[in-house]
Amino acid sequence: MFAAARQARAAGLDLIGVYHSHPATPPRMSQEDIRLANDSSVVYLIYSLAQEELKGFRVSRDKTVSETIVEVAAPAAST
Repeated sequence: MFAAARQARAAGLDLIGVYHSHPATPPRMSQEDIRLANDSSVVYLIYSLAQEELKGFRVSRDKTVSETIVEVAAPAAST
């Protein structure tokens, strides 16, 4: 993840989200997820394979977790 963030910054891009999946558990921030959440400016997306559900979270600098709304939009039609 650190390498991807460095590459994005070097290319002048803003990192807006980080995602991973939980194969057998609900889409919630685990203690390990919270510990590793070092950027309070991004949305952390977790997809639960077991529940087929996506949730988004923000983690503040003091490690307070808050759920955020995630809206998945259909791709734009090509012409």
